[in-house]
Amino acid sequence: MWPDGEWMPIARLVEPDETARWHTYCEGGCGTYRLVALADVAARRPTVLRRICGDDPSGTLYVGQTNDLFRRLSALIRTYHPAYAAAIYAAFPPVLAAAYPPETLAVSWENQPDQLAAQVREAHLLRSYVACFGELPPRNGQGGAP
Repeated sequence: MWPDGEWMPIARLVEPDETARWHTYCEGGCGTYRLVALADVAARRPTVLRRICGDDPSGTLYVGQTNDLFRRLSALIRTYHPAYAAAIYAAFPPVLAAAYPPETLAVSWENQPDQLAAQVREAHLLRSYVACFGELPPRNGQGGAP
């Protein structure tokens, strides 16, 4: 089953309850992360994405790695949260922006011991995704970080 590993619970990017926000339990440091589309926002249930070789029940739009999870996840919030970045969000591909408004986006992450481990894990996740679904996650296929 994709993705394997020790992922943190899915945390919405636009969260009305301050105590439920991702930054209350993000330790920072190196790691891998996923941008996830939600079908049921309240239950944090991922959208099933139709892919070439089957359905992706994890709702993964993007897989990335970083040497500072806290800073990278903060950047994702600033990129997609409507209160911060209406103009930046316009850069999100129109088809995806229409299908996944900021209120339906979430993140999940895994801490890694160092940058090399994060890079290796990201490569493994992307290879596994392609092996399962026949293509990269939608935003990875766009040629850059979301």
